[in-house]
Amino acid sequence: MMPERRRVRKTPDIKKVNLSEKKGAVDIKPEPEGKPEIAKSPSADIPKLTLKSLTSGIALAALNAKKIIDFEAAGIKKEYEKNELLRNFPVPTFELSEIEVELNFLIEDVEKDDVVIVTDAEKLSELVSSASKVRFKLTSKTLSEYILPTGEKVIRD
Repeated sequence: MMPERRRVRKTPDIKKVNLSEKKGAVDIKPEPEGKPEIAKSPSADIPKLTLKSLTSGIALAALNAKKIIDFEAAGIKKEYEKNELLRNFPVPTFELSEIEVELNFLIEDVEKDDVVIVTDAEKLSELVSSASKVRFKLTSKTLSEYILPTGEKVIRD
């Protein structure tokens, strides 16, 4: 038996692109020859974490999780309706009625309308006696009234 012959394609030469000439592109500088530089601490590049952004991020994540659950349940309901046997069963889903959250953090700075915090586990363990703690509950609530961007109040019956 003859061995299988494989065809090898030659790849075209890759054109080098100067990214700094592209509008909105990040300027990437070539690595200097020789010993590579040790990376500098990225902490200066990391945006500040505020208590407001962290707590609202948790609340929005829970809200989006519930939205995903509801969309999936609606899709499952359609499948159940098509199936003669399953249409008599309740649609499997669950409710996110309450979420308890406990946050441990260090206060780094106090700004005009927020608190800049640190949640790094290593720093928290070093300064455990200075750490702050906040507990809160996210409780499910049906939206019955809201205000449109135009200022008009909408009340749901």
